[in-house]
Amino acid sequence: MLDVGFNDLDLHRIWGARSPINEASAKTMRAVGMVEEGTIREHVLKAGEWRDSVVHAIFDREFSPGS
Repeated sequence: MLDVGFNDLDLHRIWGARSPINEASAKTMRAVGMVEEGTIREHVLKAGEWRDSVVHAIFDREFSPGS
């Protein structure tokens, strides 16, 4: 997906968000070079509870195809 975003769509920055307890997503995002930028506090209402999201992002200059 990053390859399509940067090479086909000519994007400058791609970001994604995950649950703070989703360590599998955190590991995947780090593995492709995404950097954790911070937490958006209580912005998603799920099952009657407000939940946080952790934001990760990568810039075109940081992307290495095949990573």
